[in-house]
Amino acid sequence: MNHRDFSPVRVKNTVTAIAQFEQPLDQNFLADEIFTSAEFFANELKKATQAFLRACESALILKTEFDKILDVPKERKLLAQQRQQIQEKYGWTQNLVSSFAKIGEFFSEVDERNLELLDIHTIKTATSEKYESVRQQLMSDRLTTLQARQQMANINKALKKPKKPPEIMEWETDKDGAVRLLIRLEDEEAGKELKKQYQESEETCFPFFIRQLLRRPKFEEQIQVICAASPTDVDDSVWQEAQNEVATYIESQAEIQDLLTKINRNEQFLERYASTTCPSERLIVSVCLEENSRHRKRLQELGVESGASARSLLP
Repeated sequence: MNHRDFSPVRVKNTVTAIAQFEQPLDQNFLADEIFTSAEFFANELKKATQAFLRACESALILKTEFDKILDVPKERKLLAQQRQQIQEKYGWTQNLVSSFAKIGEFFSEVDERNLELLDIHTIKTATSEKYESVRQQLMSDRLTTLQARQQMANINKALKKPKKPPEIMEWETDKDGAVRLLIRLEDEEAGKELKKQYQESEETCFPFFIRQLLRRPKFEEQIQVICAASPTDVDDSVWQEAQNEVATYIESQAEIQDLLTKINRNEQFLERYASTTCPSERLIVSVCLEENSRHRKRLQELGVESGASARSLLP
């Protein structure tokens, strides 16, 4: 077999034969074929690069001639017609000459022999301004595709901007238009405490729990202010009993305030989703009704009329 015969028919037949051959191929024969094919590919790749560079040089000359005509106002119309005729004759796109000319101009000062070992795609990529250092080296050295690509990769790595750390809190909108707040809590202990408080609370919806947590009044500070005003002319046991009564009253009033706030919040959701058919919103309605029933029962235990509107009782 003539190993130098790489006609399209021979290549197609060889590939088909290797793919369909069921018995193990002779390893020496296969190794010889592989090295022969690799050598042929390397030579053809070199020829393709040389032909590509000559095409870029020709495009640069053609573009220069076009530009000269552009300097003469009277010739511009003629130039446009000539361009149109050339494009139609060869089936070129409008920017084909300019794209090849750009490459020819970029490597105009580089010895063509220093570009022989590069593939066409690498040459086109190297015309980017950020790879100027690669072009500068090619003016004095021959680089293989691997060497050039490694240098480009190093340049890209050096120019890569560090990723901006994610925001602690950011809003996100899904494809349906629903908006949610994403919170990234990196403190593990704080996360465990938040989870524990949620599990121990009576809330069944996490957003409700968060609202309750944010609106929680600081009763301890109020008690400390009252306790700090102890008169000296009252018996300690009497004063201690009075302190306890005040603390109990403040706590009960705080609980009443908290219950009324929750009821009012749930009533707002009930009004908003009164006629909804969305399953998730119907679930919220069910939860609100259940919570209000429980909260009103507790208000009765604290001596507050449950029939009164929560909004009318709120300060």
